[in-house]
Amino acid sequence: MRIRRKCVLRAKNVRYFIMTWKEAIERPGAEQMMHVRTLMESRSMLDRVPDQELIVGNIEGQNYMVATRGERYAMIFSPNGLRFTAAMGRIAGEKVKASWFNPRNGEFTEIGEYDNQGEQSFHPPSSGRRDDWVLVLDSI
Repeated sequence: MRIRRKCVLRAKNVRYFIMTWKEAIERPGAEQMMHVRTLMESRSMLDRVPDQELIVGNIEGQNYMVATRGERYAMIFSPNGLRFTAAMGRIAGEKVKASWFNPRNGEFTEIGEYDNQGEQSFHPPSSGRRDDWVLVLDSI
């Protein structure tokens, strides 16, 4: 008989989890972490900082987006493939090359070049539960 533990914060900060680490390592998200690591290591990390100001009108809750940037690149995580608007001009250069990174398989899809000023709307290639995407902007 397998006991399911629910992840609940209880008195005295004791947490109970819905599965063991051995079960969790078999979940799809665990395998996808190698792709995310490859993405994060593909750009300079010495100048990387979190920058939520890259996202115009962020959503609270489970669809909260996160962003980071270096001097010549930016990354914005879009949970469930939600459309969003990016604040341009936060990295160097007059133009940027934009690509979608698919954390499920580690593949990039180039989507074009954009002026690096003002605001720009982006719509991931797919949306829905588990259709997470990362927008990658590189200075050109």
